[in-house]
Amino acid sequence: MPRLVESDAAFYVGVGAFAVAVFVCGVAAGIASGAIDPSRRELVGFGVGFGLFTCSYLFAIVAYRHIQR
Repeated sequence: MPRLVESDAAFYVGVGAFAVAVFVCGVAAGIASGAIDPSRRELVGFGVGFGLFTCSYLFAIVAYRHIQR
């Protein structure tokens, strides 16, 4: 079986990409179903909060890679 992930950092990046994909799909589904109103300011705050979470997650990955060297 071929190795799909060469390092721990690659796995963490994959998990982060999956989390972003789930977030985007969830917001898109909420907007399509009418449960979320895209003109509301709360959606912007929610997106900014998730963006900050993602940035901190990526910072942790960079720090992990730096420590491993």
